[in-house]
Amino acid sequence: MTQQASNTPEVAAPTPLPAAGDLVAAWPQEPQQLFVLLHGAEQQPADWQALAQTLAQHFPQGLVAVLATPAAVLQGAGAMPAAVAALQAVLQRWQAHTGLNFARTALVAEGAADSVALQAAMQEADICARLFAVGGNLPEQATPLSEQTSLHWLHGDADMPADQARALGQRLQTLDADFTLDVLEQVTSTADTLALRQRIVHLLQNHVPRRLWREALASASMQDARAPCAEDDTPPLH
Repeated sequence: MTQQASNTPEVAAPTPLPAAGDLVAAWPQEPQQLFVLLHGAEQQPADWQALAQTLAQHFPQGLVAVLATPAAVLQGAGAMPAAVAALQAVLQRWQAHTGLNFARTALVAEGAADSVALQAAMQEADICARLFAVGGNLPEQATPLSEQTSLHWLHGDADMPADQARALGQRLQTLDADFTLDVLEQVTSTADTLALRQRIVHLLQNHVPRRLWREALASASMQDARAPCAEDDTPPLH
């Protein structure tokens, strides 16, 4: 009997994680946080190993991975829709594999990768809770970021003069973004320096996202509204 060929298209098996070229600094048995680092066009995962190890030391429950940035992402503005799709796909694969959603994800992206990450965060709410943009530029047609994402912009003073930093801050305020902007002295944006590592750790440990402040204030207002009014025992004025 002749066996007929199946018309069902073959589905490619998903690439196992970590993929070839990825560098994993820490993978706890039950991770509670996901840190994804994406290098720029002229770098390799090993160039961000010091930052990855620093994050692993300060956040022992975190899975810390420096990914071999997909070529489609590095093309950046040259093919932005494809770059955004590639970034979303790699993040979603790691999130699905670890069971950690966007609220437990921090993304550190440099150069072309950070421009793509910004574009993705403007298009979709559930990319990451923290986005560290190291260098890079805000898209000309920028739209408001999701309130679910805190943006931490880090530049070196060697490639961002003070007037450009002020202009960038004003644009971010116009977009009503939950953001911080740091210009590090005697640092280039692409350098994985001690100052950069210390600032990222500080922001992760100390910055309270604006959405959490708003939720806390809303909850406090509701509790105040429900609380019974106390009797006024102030003596009358004569």
